[in-house]
Amino acid sequence: MSDFAPPPPPGLGLPKPRVVAVAPTLGSLAGGVFLPQHIKLIGTLTKGNLVQLTDDDRKHATKPFWFSYFWEECGAHPGEFEKSTTQILAFFNHMWLLPSIWDPSSPQCLLKLQAGKLVYSANNAPFPFPNLTLNPGAWTSVSDTMLLQMLEICLEVGFESCSPKGTDKLPFSTNDFTHAPNPGRPPHVDHLRSALVGSFDRAYFLGWRGDGRNLDTIRKSGGLVNKTQSDDYAKSQNMRQPWHPFSLPQNQSKWFFRLAKEDNCLHTVVSVSTDFKSSCTFPLLNSDYVVLPPNNPSQQAISNMTLYERKQWHKVTGNVAGRGSESVTRFADIQQLYLVVVDTQYFDTQQKQTYQFPEVAVKQIPTDNILACISFIRVHHKTTDPAPLTAFFNPRNSDPPSLDRCRRYCQNQAHARQFFVQVQKLYNDTRNALGPNFHVKWASNGAIPVAGFLSDDDKPMVITKVENYVNQTLWP
Repeated sequence: MSDFAPPPPPGLGLPKPRVVAVAPTLGSLAGGVFLPQHIKLIGTLTKGNLVQLTDDDRKHATKPFWFSYFWEECGAHPGEFEKSTTQILAFFNHMWLLPSIWDPSSPQCLLKLQAGKLVYSANNAPFPFPNLTLNPGAWTSVSDTMLLQMLEICLEVGFESCSPKGTDKLPFSTNDFTHAPNPGRPPHVDHLRSALVGSFDRAYFLGWRGDGRNLDTIRKSGGLVNKTQSDDYAKSQNMRQPWHPFSLPQNQSKWFFRLAKEDNCLHTVVSVSTDFKSSCTFPLLNSDYVVLPPNNPSQQAISNMTLYERKQWHKVTGNVAGRGSESVTRFADIQQLYLVVVDTQYFDTQQKQTYQFPEVAVKQIPTDNILACISFIRVHHKTTDPAPLTAFFNPRNSDPPSLDRCRRYCQNQAHARQFFVQVQKLYNDTRNALGPNFHVKWASNGAIPVAGFLSDDDKPMVITKVENYVNQTLWP
C-alpha cells in the first residue's frame, strides 16, 4: 500500500459557521494585523485558503508542502489553537496579509462590533473564508524557530501519538489469534491474511505494502523503514532541516495518527493493508498525488499537451457490445505492492477510525520479511476521487515468491517448504484476478467492487489495449 491518504469521513469537514462571535481584547482593534479575536477564524481556514502547492513544492518537499501536510489535520480540533494564540498570530502576521473583510479598520470588513463582540451575520449567508495573500518573500524569510514552532503546534493539535502493541519478538497476543469478532467491531490482527503451516500450527500474517523501489534498492536501505527514520530519504525530503518537527528524535520515534483524515501518519509509520483490493486503490487521485482536470480530456486537448502530460494520458481501446472496437482517453499509472510478513510491533489503525479500513501500522518491515512483488497498471475511469479503476497485471516489474526467500524468513526447512506453497498460492490467485474484469474503487472501510469500464457514452466496454500518447504500450 502506498502512502495512504484517504479523505475524511462525513461530518469531519471544516466548519462553515453562519455566525462568528469572538470577544475582543482590551486593546484597540488596530487595522492590518491578525488579532487575538481572529484566532477562531484562523482555525477554520483550509490548506487551500493558505497555500497553493505547485508540482515543484511536491517534488522538492518545500516549506509550503510541509506546512500544508501538518495544517490539514488541524481541522478536526480548530479550538485547540487558542492555547497557542501568541505564537500563531506571530506566524500569520509574518506570512499573510490580513483580509480586508476581517480588518476592523477597513470599510470592507464583515466583522462588526456588537455588544462587545465581533460578529458576522448577513441574511443567514455562510461566512466567507478567503484565500489569504502571501507576504512577499514570507517563506524565504521565516525563521527556522518560528516555522518549527508553528508546525509543532499543528503536530500537537492535528496528530495523536499512539502506543503500539506487543514487542519486536512477540508482537501478537493470544487474543489476536482468535477468530471471534470483538464486541462492536471486527477482529484486528486476525483479519490479516494468514498462512497456517501444516502440522507445525504456526501462523504467518501477511499484508501488502506499496513502494516504487525495486527489492535490491529496498535491501540496501535496510528494508521498508518509515520515512522519518530512513536518513537518506528524510534528508532528501527536508525532514532533517531545523524547522521540521521530524528533525527531532523524540518525534521520529513516535507512532503518529492523523486526526482529521483518521489515518496513519504518512511519515512516522509504515502502513500495511490486509487486503490487495484496498491497497491497489492507493495512491488516490487527489492533489497530494496528481492534479487532474475535472473531466477526461478530448483528443484536441491531448494534442496541445506537453510531452510529460501526454505520457500521463492513455488511449484505452476496447470492445463495445454491438459496436466493435473503440478508443477513449483515460489517466493510467503503474503501481506495485510488496507481499510482506508482519511480525513486529504494530498499531491497529482500525481502533482509531470511524470507518474501519483494513490496515495496521508498523515502524519497519525487515528485508527478509518481503516475500514478493506484484506490479500492475491502473486505468482510472474518472479523474476525481473516489474514482473507479480497472487493474491489469504487469509482468515486467513483478517479482514472484521464491523458496529461498521463504527459507531466509522461516529459518526452518520444513516450515519454509509449506510456507512457500501458501505464499505462492496467494500470489497466483491475486495475479490471476487482475485483468479486464478487475474493477474496484476506494471506500472508507476498504475497496468495493464496481461496474465495469464504460465508454464515453456510458456503454460497457471490455478493455483490450492500454497505450499512452507517445506510442508506449502498457498492456498487454
